[in-house]
Amino acid sequence: MIETRITSRLGLSHPVACAPMSLHSGGRLAGAVSRAGGLGLFGALTLEGPDWLRAQIRIARELSGDRPFGIGFITHLIPVFPELVDVAIEERVPVIAFSFADPAPWVARFKEQGATILCQVQSVESAAEAVAAGADVLVAQGNEAGGHTGRANLMPLLSRLLADHPEIPVLAAGGIATGRALAAVLAAGADGAWLGTPFLATPECEQVGDAYKRALVEARSEDTVYTEVFDVLDVAAFGIPPWPQGIAGRSIANDLVREWHGREEALRAQVDDLLPAYRQAVERSDVTRTALWAGESVDFVTRVRPAGEVLVEISEEAEAILRH
Repeated sequence: MIETRITSRLGLSHPVACAPMSLHSGGRLAGAVSRAGGLGLFGALTLEGPDWLRAQIRIARELSGDRPFGIGFITHLIPVFPELVDVAIEERVPVIAFSFADPAPWVARFKEQGATILCQVQSVESAAEAVAAGADVLVAQGNEAGGHTGRANLMPLLSRLLADHPEIPVLAAGGIATGRALAAVLAAGADGAWLGTPFLATPECEQVGDAYKRALVEARSEDTVYTEVFDVLDVAAFGIPPWPQGIAGRSIANDLVREWHGREEALRAQVDDLLPAYRQAVERSDVTRTALWAGESVDFVTRVRPAGEVLVEISEEAEAILRH
């Protein structure tokens, strides 16, 4: 078994966390990852209200048994959904993750309950901000990651955070879907990895449809694009606050991306005319016209398989490589 500061702190069998992936994960996925010995997280952000979040927390807790699990917040969206923080407090969730903005206004409430705080960061500056806010664990997220991320590549960012904050465990995120990649970041000094893309293509990831999972299996890393296209549309269509400066999303290129990527100013100029069709595409989960978030590690998603199998295979391969 690979032992690091994160496995010791949380009692994990494997130094791997499942990325929260808001709107794309729930309690069943988090519970499966935790039960298999990793840290299962799911996204707290939901359009279905507090009852959904409460139910998913209870599913994750039941499936995890006595192992830790957690939920993740997209920090700059918390003011839009403040009641979700109240649910997490009431349910005494043991691990809380924040991403994409200063978590300081909310960290203290969770730490009063003894929760472990993970902060995913995309820059040296946001890491310093997270440490000042009271982060127990940093997650260095590279541009290789799927979904929303910054512009820094993983290894330079990871190396800098390890040097700047030696007292704090650091997880690596972005482009990790194999034991070889996990071994690489562990050898570089990380305490573990935070994986998203390989856990999307699992039966337990119920919030992702079959067509999306087929797209993951068929895609290659060069099919992914770091783009603002979906953010332009989502902000206009659903009234959410814009993403922080320097943050965009990595998605598999589909018809909508090929039409508008690189033409974002033209998209902004025409966005009102496009919104009715875009809202319909979202409602239908049309994979040709909505985001298919996926990281550059999608090459290694070759079939749909159980989350526990994904976790154990990656961890055991990493251990074998490091021993060799």
